[in-house]
Order: sequence, then structure tokens, then C-alpha cells
Amino acid sequence: MVIGKMWRCQGGHVLGLAARGSDKTMRVHVLRQALETEPEELLEVGIIMEEHFVATLSEGVVTCSLCGRKRRWVAEPVKALEVCFE
Repeated sequence: MVIGKMWRCQGGHVLGLAARGSDKTMRVHVLRQALETEPEELLEVGIIMEEHFVATLSEGVVTCSLCGRKRRWVAEPVKALEVCFE
């Protein structure tokens, strides 16, 4: 189970969940298929089961499977540097 904040394309479709990894860097957990509407209970609290994800990205471009819009994800560079010096 992954808990995080919904990450959407410009069309409002849910592409995945953004969550902090064990190294304290924000990553996005990308869904196999974008969701047009949120399943009531699960996405209201930002929880999706792991089998619905295809990848976890620190950086990359994701294309919405519903509308074709692209969205770029880049991990927080400041947080990544803080982890290096801990």
C-alpha cells in the first residue's frame, strides 16, 4: 500500500501518488493507467495498493493514458542534497 498526495495531469486525471522515500526524497509512484475519477475511499485519503503502480520515479516524464498530456516530475534537489550530507 502506498500513501501519498495525488499527482495529476493538467486535465485533472490522477497519474500517481507523490510520497517521500526512505531517503527523504520525494518520488512519484506512477499508476499503470491514469484514473479519470477518484475511487471514493481509497483516493480520498491518498492510499492505493502497490499492484496498481508501474514505476517509482525520482525524475522523468509521464504521459496521461486518458488525455495524452505530459507531466514532468523532478525530485526536490535541496532535499536530495541534505540526504547526501547527513
